[in-house]
Amino acid sequence: MPAIESDGHSDIIAFTPVGEDLPWGLAVSVSVNKLYASIQDQVILIIIGVAILALLATVLIINLFRPLTGRILIRTDELEQQIYKNTVELQRSNRALSAISACSNALVHARDEAVLLRDTCNIIVSGGYRLAWIGYAQHDEEKTVLPVAQGGFEEGYL
Repeated sequence: MPAIESDGHSDIIAFTPVGEDLPWGLAVSVSVNKLYASIQDQVILIIIGVAILALLATVLIINLFRPLTGRILIRTDELEQQIYKNTVELQRSNRALSAISACSNALVHARDEAVLLRDTCNIIVSGGYRLAWIGYAQHDEEKTVLPVAQGGFEEGYL
């Protein structure tokens, strides 16, 4: 099947004899553009179909996962709040444990009760607390408490 170009158009020509004894033959000529036009149209339709299916799949995936995205964001916010709350609580516990440890150390090295009480209040205040005070309960009718040591922001509290 040779391709012959005439007038700038490519044609495919096929020839076959009609019979062995007859000098007749059958020749068919088809333009290449017409021959492949239907294939090109089909390829274009397939490409358009694949693009539409890809678009539909994308929309379907987005719509399926959109509710999950909202839940994930809400859950992430909840987790961040819980982590922040736990971090603050852990810092508070560590601050209290550090103060207890330092007070125990002061108790071991104390030589005088008044100095021990004052040092204990100062240790607690230096550990991040605003006010610390120690008082002795009085055995009177009003059941008063006598402040004996304090540290930090007192401003008329005692």
